[in-house]
Amino acid sequence: MVDAHRDPADLRFQDLFDEAVRLAQRRRWPSGQAPKDLGSTTRAVLEAAAMIADQVAFRLTQLPRFLRGPLLELLDLRPAPARAATTNLEFRLEVPVTEPVVVPRGARVTTRDGATVFSTVRDLRLGPATVVT
Repeated sequence: MVDAHRDPADLRFQDLFDEAVRLAQRRRWPSGQAPKDLGSTTRAVLEAAAMIADQVAFRLTQLPRFLRGPLLELLDLRPAPARAATTNLEFRLEVPVTEPVVVPRGARVTTRDGATVFSTVRDLRLGPATVVT
C-alpha cells in the first residue's frame, strides 16, 4: 500500500502500479472476490497511469525547492507534517542469560557511524533463550 506521506522521490512505477491494481480490485469487486487477472485492457490502462504518475513524480523532484512548494499548493496538495523516524531494533546478547534483561524506556541507540540516534519508546524485555543444536 502506498503511504500518502511518502516523498514523491520515493515513489516508483511498481509501487504505483501495485497500488492501482489493489484499488481497482477493491473498487470493482468490493466483496473481496476479485479475480487474479484483471484483463489485458484494464492492466494496460493501469500500467499507463502508473507510468504517467511515475514520470510526474520524477519531474516534480527535478524542480528547485522554491518552485516545488508553490506548484504543489497550486495543485491543492499539502505536504504531510514532519514526524519522527522509527525503526526496528535487534538486540544480541553476547552471553546466555537465565534472567530477563530489561532495556529501559529512553535508552539511546545509534547507528554504527554514530550519526543517527534513536531512543526506545517503551521498556523492552529480553527473555532468556536457549540454544538448540
